[in-house]
Amino acid sequence: MLLLSSYYRQSQPRYVIQTVSQTSNCFAAATLRLRFQLAMTIMEKANNKPFPLVIRRSDVFKRLNNYFLILVMLFCVCLVLSCARTAEQPGTAYVYNRVDELLAGDLDDTVSVADVRRRLRDDSVGLGTTSMSANGEVVITGKAIFWVDPEDASVREITDPGETLPFCAVAYVPSSASRFELSGGDLKEMVLARCRETGDGLLALKIVGEFDDVKVSVAKTIPRSGFDFENPGKCLAYFTEGEADWVMVGFYAASAENQRILSVEGHPVHIHGVNGDRSFGGHIQKAKVKKAVLFTQPITTLNLANK
Repeated sequence: MLLLSSYYRQSQPRYVIQTVSQTSNCFAAATLRLRFQLAMTIMEKANNKPFPLVIRRSDVFKRLNNYFLILVMLFCVCLVLSCARTAEQPGTAYVYNRVDELLAGDLDDTVSVADVRRRLRDDSVGLGTTSMSANGEVVITGKAIFWVDPEDASVREITDPGETLPFCAVAYVPSSASRFELSGGDLKEMVLARCRETGDGLLALKIVGEFDDVKVSVAKTIPRSGFDFENPGKCLAYFTEGEADWVMVGFYAASAENQRILSVEGHPVHIHGVNGDRSFGGHIQKAKVKKAVLFTQPITTLNLANK
């Protein structure tokens, strides 16, 4: 028979909690009663309200089904967050459009600042350009996205989430990244030598230190007919700054294919930067290193969003 408690009467609906045979002794019945009371106490705590003494079978299944659905939803949320975190490990880079297609005049394959910002963390590095009439240069350090004005190489942070970028590359350089001390030489030559020493074909870069005679270029307008490599002054403005602290970010690509994606073929190192007080920046053409530290992080996964 079905045992609930001495308070239940035959006239009440039948409720399934647990079954025992008619030959079960009084000890079994008492044990079952205690277990039922314990179950009611647990359910009261979970619902923060008294649990009804009489429970219909349908009510039990409804409650269990609700708890099961809640557990499934929690599991799905954890899974999504775990996947998102896994996708954004230090060895991952996100590239929107390609440099070769950008310079060929593809200004329509864009990504919004809002979408880029979702990828950013404290250890983010990145570079790119904008869809503004004066394209300028983009420098990403941490969670900040800076724009360099081609009029005077001044710097301001991009705050409009709807601003679009026809090229942007984002990666991560964590505190565990390889570290190289640099001093007394040409920046790009020293960076190229250290990158080749690592033996990695694709690296995210971050360079922090003191520099002198920093020459930068800033994109004025990239024509839809394509960049004029024979007369780059039509598309670029050039500036020079003296001794200053800088934060520089970028990429090293050993293969010609990755150079076409992240730089220009024949130029394995692509670096953008801003000075210490965020008043001057651009695409680094040349610089003298006084004292600096280069951090390199191998890129093992290149996510290319290209239409």
